[in-house]
Amino acid sequence: MSVLDDLKVRGFTKTMLPDIPEDVSACFLFNDEMVISRHHDGRVLSRAKDSVWDLSPYNAKGLCKHNFISWTKTALGELQVTIAREMKSIQLVRFNYYHTARRVNSVRLSGLRRLGEFCEKNDITLCQLFNESRYQSLLLSSLANLGNKSVARELYVLVGELYHLRVAHPDFKFAPVEYSLVESLSQLAGSYGDYKESFQQTKLVPSRIYAAFIVGFASELDFFNLHSQRCVDFCERRQNGDMYGEAQVRVEFYSRGTPWEDAVVECGLEEVCERYFITGLKEFNAYLNSINYIAKNWIHLFSGMRDNEARTLPANTLTTIRSGEETVTILRGYTSKTVGQNNVPTYWISSPIVERAITAARSVGRIAAIKNGWDDSVLSEYPLFPALGNVKKTSAAHIYSSAPLMATARTLLPEKVHARIPGSLVTEADIVELERFDGFRDWRNDKKVKIGKPWPLSSHQCRRSLAVYSARSGVVGLGSLANQYKHLTETMTSYYRSDQVFAENFLALPDQQALMREMEFERRVASMFSYENDVINSSGRLWGGEGNRIQVSRDRGKPLIITTDREVTARKFEKGEMVYKESPLGGCTNLDSCDKIGFISIFACLDCQYAVLDSNKSIRKIRYGISNLQQSRGMFPPSSPFYKQLSLEIDTVYQQVERAGFGHEIEDLK
Repeated sequence: MSVLDDLKVRGFTKTMLPDIPEDVSACFLFNDEMVISRHHDGRVLSRAKDSVWDLSPYNAKGLCKHNFISWTKTALGELQVTIAREMKSIQLVRFNYYHTARRVNSVRLSGLRRLGEFCEKNDITLCQLFNESRYQSLLLSSLANLGNKSVARELYVLVGELYHLRVAHPDFKFAPVEYSLVESLSQLAGSYGDYKESFQQTKLVPSRIYAAFIVGFASELDFFNLHSQRCVDFCERRQNGDMYGEAQVRVEFYSRGTPWEDAVVECGLEEVCERYFITGLKEFNAYLNSINYIAKNWIHLFSGMRDNEARTLPANTLTTIRSGEETVTILRGYTSKTVGQNNVPTYWISSPIVERAITAARSVGRIAAIKNGWDDSVLSEYPLFPALGNVKKTSAAHIYSSAPLMATARTLLPEKVHARIPGSLVTEADIVELERFDGFRDWRNDKKVKIGKPWPLSSHQCRRSLAVYSARSGVVGLGSLANQYKHLTETMTSYYRSDQVFAENFLALPDQQALMREMEFERRVASMFSYENDVINSSGRLWGGEGNRIQVSRDRGKPLIITTDREVTARKFEKGEMVYKESPLGGCTNLDSCDKIGFISIFACLDCQYAVLDSNKSIRKIRYGISNLQQSRGMFPPSSPFYKQLSLEIDTVYQQVERAGFGHEIEDLK
């Protein structure tokens, strides 16, 4: 309750406060008599039905009014009345369900008035604008033609706020369901230059820190799972016992109960408390919240889910399906990214390693049920991440009748968790890596990324990093974790390629298609990086079909534009017009799959029109290949047809290398 929190902190008495909507739905199905503001003496000043909300008593300057009809220059008709009512609903949600306390005067109406004018001109409602892509395209086109940076900036901030409110409260319909509208608005505003830094892509977690988070989170989850039953036992005793686990001073004052120190020993929680410096109930509850946060991020790391999709998972989310001869781990849940709909059932491909997070979250969820008296017997009807604190079951942010959902983690909790993960502190090497991946961002002056401070991890970073590292696995390694991560991506690829009965439904969701598009885009970027390193910046002479074409052009003093204009080349890779992938002997620029390697010989690259070979790297591979052929030939007598065939193949390789002008490099092998 953001505005209400601010008013209470500033000392407003209960008689001066506005009415509080019971939940988000009450904001857009509001009672016309709902009190929006009161005088200092408690008299009603404004109600929801009023065309003008006078919020002046809550403003330090004594002047704050929201006029919901003055934006239109025409007579009030059915459309204008509908838009005005939608504006009121949106403002109520912004007043009461923003994630932090805020002043009334900070919830400006000007952006909504502009959207109202746009909707009036196009004979649509705000709900239609936010839920139909054709009207969003029309809005973006109008803004582009307008060319006013302040308007673009204002709408970007407003629509971004509404999007995040809908993520937190899926019932809120007056907001975009796809982040693409926010991104498009950011590009329009950013194109004017003044706000460029504010409109950049989600940060990519450096590979070393990414690996550190996986290792650190795994350690935390494994430790908790080892002691989780003891934590559950403690909470059961506390729920059933009289002042069980209370502070020593309270036990002595009331002359009853079991002090904290004794309860810890009885439940066998000494190791947990010692490791995390837990000295009482407050620290214990904070530890449980941190485990939920870690478990949720673990799921993000191994699924690519968005924040709200992970928050709304059911307790029985983990299951498997058969894909050919393989067993595939999936997480069943809900997405709100289907246009016009919320909480649509879907599932995500994951890895068996995700089970440790599910196990931990189930234990914390059991503790939440014990503390609040909720029924968690039917796992499909109980959330994986219920609210842990003492909250009412009618909390606004829930889709389960059994329990409300956990809130999105605030800044303080992530900071504390990240600080206890070994290797999470940003180093100079991490900044250098980020500059290599995204040289257009000023990483050294980024306010949130500081050397020596923990990396500011967020859920969407996990999603982008999944796409990036899955696509660029040939460029950036994750050390000892590469095998596990590679298994995850191979499983996903296998699933997408198969004719699974579930695949059509899975891929039909725009959210899942967007993830695959992200992975495909990053794969193309990685391909461009490899091309730049191996071809454009090659120190050796190029040969092979495509390599020879590039080298001849260089020798003539008229290099190809794809080797001189990086922007042109990058666009070709981005559009899929060019590709560069590793081949057995060098590189390959074939847009289609190869139909030669494996059926003829790995040396088929030597006379292939798509091959890009290098006088340094490729010759080493050729020498190794010839040695293997010679060893294989030595296993047969000279009269054997196998011996003759291998000899012919070796001679052919020599001839091709000599024609390229590198015969002297392999003479010693004859």
